[in-house]
Amino acid sequence: MERRTGDNWRGMAEVQTDRAFVQFKSLEYGWRAAFRLLTKTYFARYHLQTIRAIISRWAPSCENDTSAYIQNVSRLTGIAPDEPLGDPQ
Repeated sequence: MERRTGDNWRGMAEVQTDRAFVQFKSLEYGWRAAFRLLTKTYFARYHLQTIRAIISRWAPSCENDTSAYIQNVSRLTGIAPDEPLGDPQ
């Protein structure tokens, strides 16, 4: 799910019952929105190029155990939390 910001995502469910997050018609549309948010916004526009930078914005510590989230993604991917992920161009 994506946080509700007023954006009109492709595949949004016609009825939105969650006040904080967008709901989608299918998992595929949710994955598409997440991929676009991560690549087009976080990575390319805001230049967040590490697991730590991206997750700190995606799952802020005021709502999540961000440190544990970063460590888990780092462990699962084999990429260090502060290792650059690539060139946004």
